[in-house]
Amino acid sequence: MKYYSLILVLGLAFFSSCKDQSIAGANNEKTLQTKSVASSHLEWMSIDELDRLDMAGKKGVLVDVYTDWCGYCKIMDKHTFTDPKVVAYLQENYHLIKFNAEQKEPVQFEGRTYEWKAGGRKGYNTLARDMLEGQMSYPSIVYYNEDKIKIIAVPGYKKPDQLLSDIERVQQLPM
Repeated sequence: MKYYSLILVLGLAFFSSCKDQSIAGANNEKTLQTKSVASSHLEWMSIDELDRLDMAGKKGVLVDVYTDWCGYCKIMDKHTFTDPKVVAYLQENYHLIKFNAEQKEPVQFEGRTYEWKAGGRKGYNTLARDMLEGQMSYPSIVYYNEDKIKIIAVPGYKKPDQLLSDIERVQQLPM
């Protein structure tokens, strides 16, 4: 019984200190956001908007492939895609697309119609299957160049610095 009590006390102390660090981090983040020149949020488009987009301007395309049930997708939305450095860099260099991999409505992209298909956890839109080359992992980031040619799909949750590092590596890939 003493063993379980000790574990409980240590667990509570750990979570309490994590909560305090979270609050301190939130306060620092608010300070950074108020000093930021860029907008504090990203403007996301749908995949249909991408298909109609005039790509003049030399921006690449970053597609955030997510699902409604994906916890790490929500964490990326809350922490990674609100980080001031990430926001500033993405706004300047990418057209940003959010795509729900389980979207049931048909999608038009590059002259093709992609539809929902039963299978997997809840089914998927066939565009997600094509973008992710059948590796249905969420979240995933799919990178396209300014000519809408796919460069690479990178699966997994990314912290802000990890995402910026991935972007740097993707930009060094041969096209």
